[in-house]
Amino acid sequence: MPRFFFDVYDGGFFPDDEGREHADVAAARKEAMSSLPEIASWLAPKNSDNQSYMVMIRDQSGAAVYTATLAFSAYLLERGQADPGAATHSPADQKQVPPS
Repeated sequence: MPRFFFDVYDGGFFPDDEGREHADVAAARKEAMSSLPEIASWLAPKNSDNQSYMVMIRDQSGAAVYTATLAFSAYLLERGQADPGAATHSPADQKQVPPS
């Protein structure tokens, strides 16, 4: 059975020196996809609320055969703001339209 190596990047590089045996690239891909959320749970974002976690799979020859990335994005909302894309305005900022 071929051996695949799962290198992890999160701003740092964690090479896999042992690898794991899988029947083929598709089986290794499935492991990478299911492992990314678990990896992200171990490695909290370092200096911001945004972090990407990537797994690159190498085959026995060292050639990259698959890569997958999981992104973590968080936004601290101001009190009462329901839509993270909405601008924050106070009532005094709103233009008053006189009644017709």
